[in-house]
Amino acid sequence: MTILDINDVHGGTALMATAELSAAELLIDHPLVIGVPVRTKPVDQAWLECKRIVAAGGPAFTLVGEPGSGRKCAARLIAAALHQDFRQLPVLHHALPRIAPENTRERWQAMMFSLGNHNVSVRSSTILKARSIQTILDTARRKGSFGTILMIVHNFEWLDTLWSSMLLDLRDAVCAAGYRLFFLNVANSSYLPQAQSRLLSSSIAHEIPGLIGAPCALRHLSSLGDFEHLFSELDTLYFPANSDCSWLAFYLPRAYRFGLRLRACTDDFQAAYTGFCKDSGRSTVPTRCIFNVIRIALTCQTLKDEEGLKLDIAVWRAAFEQAASSFPTSLVLANEVQQ
Repeated sequence: MTILDINDVHGGTALMATAELSAAELLIDHPLVIGVPVRTKPVDQAWLECKRIVAAGGPAFTLVGEPGSGRKCAARLIAAALHQDFRQLPVLHHALPRIAPENTRERWQAMMFSLGNHNVSVRSSTILKARSIQTILDTARRKGSFGTILMIVHNFEWLDTLWSSMLLDLRDAVCAAGYRLFFLNVANSSYLPQAQSRLLSSSIAHEIPGLIGAPCALRHLSSLGDFEHLFSELDTLYFPANSDCSWLAFYLPRAYRFGLRLRACTDDFQAAYTGFCKDSGRSTVPTRCIFNVIRIALTCQTLKDEEGLKLDIAVWRAAFEQAASSFPTSLVLANEVQQ
């Protein structure tokens, strides 16, 4: 029997919030399964740096991360934190495709879709560009913005000369209307240098630094302080969100009821992490894998859920080993990056 066979692991707590669904049904939507962003210490450091640049009038901020570093989730968290700091701040998104359309019209159509305007049937690139600009300005006015607009550009490592020109044109047009378009770029550190090299040999090379702005490397979790911060944060999160069931209580309700908290497990987790890195010849483990380890450990302990249950070093070691065998790609990628 596994957690999938347990119909009421909450003791009714979460089920009162979602009476139509059992705990087994809720499992596939748990944040540890679907990868909901969690504010880690590296994310908070990046947010504070981005906030400083936004407040200082800088043009852009580029969040760079290795595969598995959680940079996309981090960008969402940074945007949410900035919106809390500046409630009038409109937040827009655009993802650069891995295979970009060759013609300008299709690219402006993609931009309009990202901005939420699906009226893209016109064939004129000029009209599509004008509508994209107008959509940005309309969004800013609806949000009550007095100046700054945030645009998150995902997959920034796929930037080319044409995309650069489009983004710069958007910024110039928004500026002419009395607003400031700030770019929060999210890039894979493995591919960004090649994009920069291509762009610095283009006709707009002198404008590229203003598009990239201040780069910030998102580091992996590694120190005891990192894990204390993470586990303390996890102890304050609830699932379902409108319930009083913590993430830990979802998996281990009895142990949680008798005082088990993730924050108290950080020393054992750190020891298991250090041992795993030493045994596998790695200096770090990708952040994505850290969350896999936590999920695996909690899932494996569901059948042992009882008063006095401890998530000791043996539990975490076993979870690290299982994560390495179940998700080898992310660990291999991280090892290749380090080498």
